Parts: sequence; C-alpha cells; structure tokens
Amino acid sequence: METAEILSIVKSLSRTRNICKYLKVDLHVHSPASVDYKGDKSVTPHQFVSSFIERGFDLIAITDHNTGAHIDQILEAQRRIAATAGDNITILPGVEICVSPGVHLLAILPDGGSAAVSDLLSRLGLALEEHGTTEGLITVPIDELANIVRGRGGLLIGAHANSNKGVVQELAGQARLQWLKVLDALEISSESQEENISKTIDYVRNSLKSAIPFVFGSDTHDCQSASIGMWVKMADPSLISLRQLTYEPDLRVSRTEPEVPAHGRIGGFVVSHGIYIDQRFRFSPHLNVIVGGRGGGKSAVIDLLRFAFEAEPRTANDIDDVFANRIMGFLQSVGEVLVLVIGSDGEEYVIVRSGAYEKLTSRARPTFTSAALVFQVVEDNLVPRELRPADVLGIEFYGQGEAAQLANRVTEQMRLIDENLDHSSALTLISEANHQLTVDETSVLYPKYAGKSGRRWPGFGRRSGSRQKVLDPRW
Repeated sequence: METAEILSIVKSLSRTRNICKYLKVDLHVHSPASVDYKGDKSVTPHQFVSSFIERGFDLIAITDHNTGAHIDQILEAQRRIAATAGDNITILPGVEICVSPGVHLLAILPDGGSAAVSDLLSRLGLALEEHGTTEGLITVPIDELANIVRGRGGLLIGAHANSNKGVVQELAGQARLQWLKVLDALEISSESQEENISKTIDYVRNSLKSAIPFVFGSDTHDCQSASIGMWVKMADPSLISLRQLTYEPDLRVSRTEPEVPAHGRIGGFVVSHGIYIDQRFRFSPHLNVIVGGRGGGKSAVIDLLRFAFEAEPRTANDIDDVFANRIMGFLQSVGEVLVLVIGSDGEEYVIVRSGAYEKLTSRARPTFTSAALVFQVVEDNLVPRELRPADVLGIEFYGQGEAAQLANRVTEQMRLIDENLDHSSALTLISEANHQLTVDETSVLYPKYAGKSGRRWPGFGRRSGSRQKVLDPRW
C-alpha cells in the first residue's frame, strides 16, 4: 500500500462512531421557565446552552415544572452553536410532573419540543391553566401514566427519590412497591453525601427487594451552578442509548468520572485483497472478546490479526497447515493486512504484513516470506520503526476451541495468571509470611535464642549447615 492510502485508512479506523464511551449527562435541569428558578432569569438561551457545554456535558434533559415553554428556544440555541462554533450537546425535551399523592417524576422524551411536552401534559389530564405551575397535581394511575409516557418513546424516572417528594420518602407499603415496578429508574441527587446515597440504595435493594436502576441528576435551578450529573456509557448521546442503562445500570452508570484505562489496544484493521476487501473492522476501546453467530467471521478476524502480529497458533502441524491455507485464501496470496494499534501512551502505530508466500513443493506447507512492518504515525507521516508487533502491543489470540482447551488445563490457567496479572505484592506477602513462620518456629523451639543473631542454634550440623529435626533437652 502507498503511504497516502495507509494514512487514509488510519483516519477511517480512528473514527469512534457507535463505540461505547462514558458521556457526561444530567437528566434533571431546570430553565427560567420553572417558577422556582434560582438563577438569573434574564439569561439568554445561548448563554444557557453554552454554560453546560463549557462544563463538559454531552447530554442534558430540560425538565421544568409542568411546562416545556423554554425548550424550543434552548433547542434553537443549541443548533446555532453547533453550526457556528462546532460545539455540540444533545438536549432532550422533558418535564417534571407532580403525581398524586404528591410525588415528583421526570418524563423524558426522545424528540420534539415545547409542543410535545404540552401535548403530554394535556394527555395526562393537567389543565392548561396549571401548565407552568407547581400546584398542578396529576391523578392518572401510575400504570396508565407510564404507558402514556412510554407510548411516546419516553423514560419515566422517580425524581430525587431520597428526599422530599421522592418515591422512597413519600410512599409506603404496596403502593410504593407498585411504583418501583412501573418506573424505569430512580434518581438520586448527584449533590448528595455518599452516606445518604448508600443508605438509599441499600434500603431499596435490601429492604424493599427492588432491582430498579438508579441514576444521578443535579435538579439544578441555576445554569451557572456547578452541577455534577453523572457519566453514562453509551454509543451516542440519545434517549435510545439511555434506555440501555435500565437493563444494565451497574455497567452503564457512574456517579463520578471514570478513569480512562491506560492500556494499548487494536483500533481496527483492513485487508487489501480477498473477501474482506471492502470491510473496515473498527473495535471498541474495551474489546477483548469477539461475539457473533456461527459463520459470522469471528475465526477469520482472529486468524487475520494473528497473521499480522506474527502470532500463528502454537499447535500441531496439521492445524498450522489449516491456518496457513486460510490466510492464503483470505488474502488471495498477494493481499496485505493493515492493523491500527493505539499504544498505552496514545500514540498510533500501523502494522502491515503481506500475504506473499513460497512453497518448496506442491504439497508443502506454504511459508510466508514477508515479516510484519511497524510504522508510527507522526504528524500525518509514517515513520518506520525497528520493532516487532509484540513490542507495540503485547497480545494473545485464542479461538473458541482453544479457549475451551485452556479452561480445562490447569497448567495453562496458571500460565495465563502468571503472565497477565501483576501479583508481585502477593509474592512479597508470601515471602514475609515464610520469614515470620521461621521466626515463630525459632521462638517455640529455642526461646533462649529467639531474635538473636550470630549464635549457633542447637541441632545445626557444623559441616553442612543444615538443621536437624531434633530437640536438645538442655534448652
């Protein structure tokens, strides 16, 4: 491949569309449309949106009390900022409603503006003159209310569940359990103390026996305040992605900003010839397993990566023959595999290996004649490096059958533990424990000499220096 083509491929593989990552989210934000807004009510929609962009938010939901009056203005400001400054943030329409007997809920919609929120409130039976007030009380049964919100593709969340007007504090008995079954999630204030958060979660999980997901929102009534929100792992900032957290909240939601793991990874790869010539394989930063149906190409991906990393299977000759023949078929003898690797330092490397081969006889196993080449991407240039692929990224590849064999072999299990886990601290503890056992044994057998050095212990041979298993009654 030519340098320009390789750099073009690297850029295409570096794009992170549809790759899950932690995004900063606040699903409980009030605008000046709320009667109890505490900030400067003269703040412009542009200033309002910019304040959340400046604090690094990727998604917010506008949830004013019984109204969506300001949502259209805020969405328009967001579109203008994205068009002119290139800064972007996803803003979802929503509303905070008060439901009989006085519990606050957040209804968050996937799209629409002020009209969509107004239509929802009317459908929930809230009189028009009560829109925008905090006194309006919705009397629709919780089951029916949830169906109405979900019929619009929305999420229904119990607001500030651990305080006044929250599900946990305001309800009791069977009524509270019924609400917990219906709601999509419970919100805990992201400003709460850790003790309060743990107490609420423990009570819901263990006393109420509910597995309802928890989310964290600021309930901010001032766009200039330093609201915290939460971090949610998702492919893109949208309500569809948010819905995934209701199925696996422990894997998706973090109250504090997660640390970005500093490990090397494969960004993706391409093949220049053969059946995968038009494919771009992009991988998640956290990928360590390839999952798919039978015939989906999982083994092909593993084999092509093995080939590029010069990590052919360490198995019997017949399996080696099968591997070599598969690579010949994938690459049509002349193709190349190009792999993008992101090092633990964030630097980008390119590994290129050609499928060129030779065979001494028609029946001989093919021998690939080209070693893998390693380049570093430096300021839109490729710089050759005298490195092996393993120097760039230490990695092992296992097919499904090989993984099953490893799981059944104790020696392989131990090898994987020894090679991939840092257990130096455990070894230190073991060494210290052995030393202490020796000291303790001495204090029991020879108390007179315990803790002393430079003295010959009874029972030690003079010539060999080895201790004998005898006790001297004089001691």
